[in-house]
Amino acid sequence: MIVGFDHLVEQTDERFAILRAERSQYSLLRVHDGGFNCFHERLPFLCEEQAFCALVRRSHTRAHQLLRFQEAELTKVRSVKPDAVCVFYPGQAGAQFMQQYAQAGLKDSIPIYSVFTVNALTLPQIKEPALGHLSTQEWVQDLDNEANKRFVADFRKKYGRYPSYYSGQHYDAAMLINSAVVALKGDLSNKDAVRNALRKADFNSVRGSFKYKHNHFPIQDFYLQEVVKDETGEFTMKSLGVVMKDSADPYADKCSMKW
Repeated sequence: MIVGFDHLVEQTDERFAILRAERSQYSLLRVHDGGFNCFHERLPFLCEEQAFCALVRRSHTRAHQLLRFQEAELTKVRSVKPDAVCVFYPGQAGAQFMQQYAQAGLKDSIPIYSVFTVNALTLPQIKEPALGHLSTQEWVQDLDNEANKRFVADFRKKYGRYPSYYSGQHYDAAMLINSAVVALKGDLSNKDAVRNALRKADFNSVRGSFKYKHNHFPIQDFYLQEVVKDETGEFTMKSLGVVMKDSADPYADKCSMKW
């Protein structure tokens, strides 16, 4: 999910080439007044939401093409010459894309943004081509709260590397479950009571502020992050500030759940 996408791009009249691996689409679109807050969620609705963007072109990235971007996606990007590129290529495919994007000479001429592509798991593979890369996420390893400081320090001590946001999410999940177990004094026989205890989210999240909306989606902050090198030369993410405060699911009002 790219939240606060308009914070990454100052001008709202730019064209973006969007590349994805799941239900892969290659799209050229123009953002209108104010940009849009949640690119990844809104992508399936681009054709319906004319106020946000106009879909111009679409093609597909098939699985066998994911590691051969030079022959497919990069050729398209170069020919279309968009003002920016936004990608969703998790894991190895994302690392390969970022490397090949730089090797193709596109990094310095066409800005690139991503979702679930550049993180603590792929940075050791991408390395230098990722420096300065901007993205948004609900957690960054240097967030200034006690729960996060303890989590990151303990993780690095045990594994010798920076945790990814996946690790942060898993840690939060464990602490959330523990909060319910403690609140119920270990008696988990009443499932409604367990559910009610979980909904209270009575724990210290590594993300900072965390609670649930009526549809059980989190209400949380999203942060702008940049790829940097730490004092030892290790690649990591640095938070640049909050881009969305207490962000909630924009479609919550369509959910029939009331709590």
